[in-house]
Amino acid sequence: MNPDEKPYSWYEGGEARGILADIFRQTAEKLGLDYEIVPVSTRQEYQKLIESGNIDVWMDASEESVNNVAYRYKTTNGYLTTTISVLRENGSSDKIRTLVIPEANGMLKSIVSEIWPDVTILVAKDCDECVQEVLSGNADGAVLMSYTAQRLAQDDLQNRFRVEIVPGASLDIRMGVNAHDNCHFYGIWEKTLTNISSQIEAEVVQSYVETTESSTMMAFLFRHPFYLVVLIAAVCLILFLIALYLQSLHSRAEQKRIAKELTAALAEAKDANEMKQNFFSKMSHDIRTPLNVVLGMTQIAQKHKNDETRLEKALESITSEGNYLMVLLDSILDVNQLEHGHVELICGPFAIADSVKDCVQMLRPLAERKEQKLLLNCEVGDDVVIGDANRFNQIMINIISNAVKYTNPGGKIEVSLTRLLDNRYCFRCVDNGIGMSEEFIQHICDDYARAEDSLISKTEGAGLGMSVVKGFTDLMGGTLHVESTLGQGSVFTVELPFEAASEEQKAAVLHPAKKEKPDRDHFKGTRALLVEDNALNAEIAVALLQTLGFVVDWAENGALGVQKFRDSALEYYHVIFMDMQMPVMDGLEATRQIRASKRRDRDIPIFAMTANTFASDREKCKEAGMTGYISKPINVKDIEDTLEEYL
Repeated sequence: MNPDEKPYSWYEGGEARGILADIFRQTAEKLGLDYEIVPVSTRQEYQKLIESGNIDVWMDASEESVNNVAYRYKTTNGYLTTTISVLRENGSSDKIRTLVIPEANGMLKSIVSEIWPDVTILVAKDCDECVQEVLSGNADGAVLMSYTAQRLAQDDLQNRFRVEIVPGASLDIRMGVNAHDNCHFYGIWEKTLTNISSQIEAEVVQSYVETTESSTMMAFLFRHPFYLVVLIAAVCLILFLIALYLQSLHSRAEQKRIAKELTAALAEAKDANEMKQNFFSKMSHDIRTPLNVVLGMTQIAQKHKNDETRLEKALESITSEGNYLMVLLDSILDVNQLEHGHVELICGPFAIADSVKDCVQMLRPLAERKEQKLLLNCEVGDDVVIGDANRFNQIMINIISNAVKYTNPGGKIEVSLTRLLDNRYCFRCVDNGIGMSEEFIQHICDDYARAEDSLISKTEGAGLGMSVVKGFTDLMGGTLHVESTLGQGSVFTVELPFEAASEEQKAAVLHPAKKEKPDRDHFKGTRALLVEDNALNAEIAVALLQTLGFVVDWAENGALGVQKFRDSALEYYHVIFMDMQMPVMDGLEATRQIRASKRRDRDIPIFAMTANTFASDREKCKEAGMTGYISKPINVKDIEDTLEEYL
C-alpha cells in the first residue's frame, strides 16, 4: 500500500496503519487467510514492488494503472468512497490559477482537469512536497483526498492552512488482485471485500478521523490566537513577577552585603585610626626619649665646657642617642618599603661566617655592658654565598639586639650558624631572657608590636625590629620560626637559601687584593665643590671634609654649583659632593648638565650627599651620572670609605 496517504495508509515502526490496512485485515481474517503486508518506505519502492507482480493484493490500486498491460492485476469495485478537498493557505485569495497534486494518485489529475479546466497542474512526489509548494506560493492549493487534507491542516501547529471540500467531486478507492494464476480467488476476494467494507467502513473511518482531529494544546492555541495571546501574556506576567521577586531577594541580599561591608569598613577604619593613634603615641615616645637625651646632654655640655670628663660623657650620650634615632628612622622606612613592595635585594658574593662574626662582634659591647655571655658557634667554614649581605646582617642584628635587650643582666645568649641541604643556612639565636607569652608570639611580627610588661616597657625600642626581620626573611625566600616560654627565654630560627659562589668569586672574597688605605694627609689640598642648600648641613659637611684635608667651596643650589664648575679653570676641582633636593635646580639636573658640558674635566667624580636613602633614589643618582652615594647623616668614616672605594 502507498506509504504516504495518512490517514488512509502509512507505515509506523514497520507496521501498516490506516483505513485501508484495517479493511484489508478484516477481509483476510474473514476468509481465514494468512497474510503479510510488505512494508515500503518510499513511493519509488512501492511502485517497484507493484511492477514486479509478486504482490497478491494491491490495497489502493488505480484503474488507470491496472489497465496498463505491464501489470497483472484486476481491480475490484470501489470499496471506499472519499471526497476531494483543496488544502489552501489561510489568507490566500479565492482565485485559483495553479494547483498541485501528488503523483501517487493519478485519478486526481482528471478530477482537477474536469473541475478547473484553465488551471495549471503541478505534480509533487508526495504530500509533504505539496505542502511546500503551497507555502512557497508556487501553487494556490493542493488537491488531496479529504481525510489527508484534513490531517495535514490539523498537524500544522502554526494554523497556516484551511481545507475546502470540492462540491460533487469524489474518488472510489479499489483493490488490485493478482488474477493471473487463480481467477477464482479474485471473485471470492471481491465479494468478501464488498461485504466487509459495507459493515465496518463507517466505524473504521470514524476511528481514524477522530484520532486525526484530536489536537494538542499547541495546535489548539494556534487555531485560537486570542487564547495564545492571553497565555503568552499570562506567562510574561508570571515571569515578570518572578523576576521582581528574585530582584527583591537580590536587592535584600545586596543591601545585607553592603551593610556588612560598611560595618567591616567602619571596623577597619576604627582599627586604622586606633593603629594611627598608637603609632603616633609610640613614635612620639620613642623619638622624644632619645631626643630628650640629645637636647639635655647638649645643655649639660654647654654648662660644663671646662669639665672634660662630663663634656666627653655628654657627647658620647648625644652620639649614642643620635645613632638610635637613625636606626629608628631606618626601621620605619624599611617597614614602609616592605609594605609597598619597594625593597630590592642587592646580591653579591660574601663570606657568610664573617657576616655572623661581625654582627656578634658589633653587639658584644652591648652584652658586656649587661654582663651577659654572648657565645658564637659557626659551623660553615669559609663558605662564600651569593645574596644581599646587608639585609642578612639586618636580620641578625635585629634578632641578637632583641635578645640582649630582653635578657636580664648576667644572662646568656647563644648564636649559631649551620649549613643545611640544598645551599640553605640556619641562623639560630637562643637566650634565657624574660620570654614571651603564646598570645604575643602570634603577633610578634606585627608592626609596632611590643608585649605589655612592666619590664619591657622600660626597654628602649619601637617594636619594628621583628617586622623588618619577617619582611626581609620572606623577601629572601626564607622562613622564621619563634619558640618562647614566659620567664625562661626564647629561640629564634631563621632558614635562608643562598646561591653558592663560583671559585673565582670565592677567591676574590676570601683573598682580596690588598689596598693601601690612604692616610688623611692623602686628601690634603684636594679642592672639592660642595653643593648644599641647607646652611647648617653645609657647615657640618665643610668641617668634616676639612678634617680630611679638603679645600672646600660651597654653592647654595644646583644652578650655582653648575655655574661655579663652568667658571673654574680646567681640573680646578677634583671632586664634587652634591645634594639631591635643592631649590632652583636639584642635584640630579645639575649632575646631568655637568656631564653634558664640553669641558675636558666633565667626568669629574660626583658623589651624592643626601638624605634620600631609598634604592630608587640611588638608581636615579646612577642614571644621572653620579659616581657614588653618601647618605645623611654623614660622618668622616663614611666619606673615607666611599672615597677609598671609588677613587
